Amino acid sequence: MGGIAGCIDYQSTPRTEVQQLSAGLEHRGKGSQGVFSEGPISMVFRQLSKAAEAPPTVLQNDTWAIVLDGQLYNFSLQSFLQAWTEKKIAMLSEVCGPFVFAAWNRTSETLYLVRSREGSRPLFWSHKDDKLAFCSELPPLLKLPFVSRELAIEHLAEQLSFRYVHAPRTLIHDIHSLPAGFVLTLQNKKANMTQWWQPRWYAVDAPVPSPNEVVERLQELLRRSVERCLRSNQEVGILLSGGVDSSAILYQTSILQNPPQTFTVALEESPGDESPFAARVAKMMAAPNHRIQISNNELIDSFERATEYMGQPLPTAAGVVQLLFFQKIRSAVRVLLSGDGGDEVLGGRSMPLLASHIERVKQIDKLPYLGKRIVRGIARRLGQKDLAASYSQFGMERSIGASRIFLAPDRIDILTDPGLVRPGIRQRILTPFYQEVDSDPINEILYVWQRGWLAEDSLARSDRMSMSQQVEVRYPMLDTDLVSYCASIPGHLKVRRTMLDYIPKWPLREMMGTKLPKQLIHRPKRTLLHPLDRWLRNQGEKFLQLHVAEIRQNLPHIFVPKMVERLAAEHLSKQHNHGMRLWTLILFSIWHEKFIGR
Repeated sequence: MGGIAGCIDYQSTPRTEVQQLSAGLEHRGKGSQGVFSEGPISMVFRQLSKAAEAPPTVLQNDTWAIVLDGQLYNFSLQSFLQAWTEKKIAMLSEVCGPFVFAAWNRTSETLYLVRSREGSRPLFWSHKDDKLAFCSELPPLLKLPFVSRELAIEHLAEQLSFRYVHAPRTLIHDIHSLPAGFVLTLQNKKANMTQWWQPRWYAVDAPVPSPNEVVERLQELLRRSVERCLRSNQEVGILLSGGVDSSAILYQTSILQNPPQTFTVALEESPGDESPFAARVAKMMAAPNHRIQISNNELIDSFERATEYMGQPLPTAAGVVQLLFFQKIRSAVRVLLSGDGGDEVLGGRSMPLLASHIERVKQIDKLPYLGKRIVRGIARRLGQKDLAASYSQFGMERSIGASRIFLAPDRIDILTDPGLVRPGIRQRILTPFYQEVDSDPINEILYVWQRGWLAEDSLARSDRMSMSQQVEVRYPMLDTDLVSYCASIPGHLKVRRTMLDYIPKWPLREMMGTKLPKQLIHRPKRTLLHPLDRWLRNQGEKFLQLHVAEIRQNLPHIFVPKMVERLAAEHLSKQHNHGMRLWTLILFSIWHEKFIGR
């Protein structure tokens, strides 16, 4: 784990530029660095310092030079180089593990930038005239003379709607993000981006495996995934929330070795504190548990620092909590297993509610044509848009893909320039994702969550905040084999209907049914977001008022000051919960001041 960077300049070998990029990645690898310079290209690889680990190297033979950041569970570095030499992009489907790499063909002077399918390793790039630069993080690219800090204002509606923009877009006009599962090829000074990974999801007419078979296979694959993630010359800990994902990872780890140290984050005076649940799980599995408390003052003091590491607006204030958490545990462990990805792979979050709506739509779809039209017409008039959608295209018609923060009417109110509102932005962004997969509605929604919410929010925050503190996070729920298998099973076996309700992540809960009490397995999922919404009304009120004043002063050309004040007043008076909207504005404002407003 570390970072890569490089630059192509067809006028001269860009050694100085690459050393500048490398310096910007020092926190991702404070030790030695591997450097390759030849002809128009210079590349560098920085690696987190770990005891007894070989220094970073550039993979080379007569034809190729490669800098790689990631984990190759089924390849050695040399066998990977040989396979790439023989097959190039065709060999990527054989690789298990998270990675990004840059491969330079020394003969044809062609560059390949490649990102693995799950998206836990980032890669950004900028291309202008005869120059192209790439880097594991966005901020170092801004220091290059040919990269401007111009705001990509045309993507602001997307940011306001989702809390982030989807790769390949960023909010910096000159910088792009390589999407997960894509390859960028630069040949003859022309850049071309293609998707090397095509998802293979359950086909609606395919045989349905038995529930017992699914549970047994999931347990086998999760154990193998955890075993892979435990390969390290350093002690490995677990980020334990007390939820079913991290609890299952802890259980599998405890089978493979002695119970590891576990760590649980807690906000000061938060009613959403999960640490009692986590402590109970850890005790049942004989694992030491450490409650890492984040104080209000620490939180207030760390927003700018977290934004600096993120390089983009933080999707949520939870990123600041993560920064402080990793800072506090780095002296204890440097490798941490996380349950991130379980919701998007197996159907968590709001999926039970969506599954119930999908089932009702399915029943409407069975009506005769006229009856179907009448029911959908009534549903539309009553504002029941979910019931008015078609079953086969439910997710796409309802634009399901992440949080809905500022919808079009809200953007009309908040944006100073009506030309930036972009009605229908969600459908334009999400429809191409839905067109990439042909499965049942639950699976299609999960795929879109993986392409958006998971890669652009959860994994992005985790990567930047953990690497800033030299902590490596690994994700057993995102193992290549496990994700591929889960994609191959129907949605109704992930979110399973019972007599009373829909059970999210049913195979995982069934697997843990004999390991933990039912009240732990089936308790409602909590997130850090809701306590932080409440925090703005209480301990964070002065913080809110300060940033509302800054938005009024610094961004009246973007946001209508009176509307920002109104959102804050209604939130503080508890008339409405505008927490997510206020956080979106505040985090954008902090980022804008740091990266654009200088």
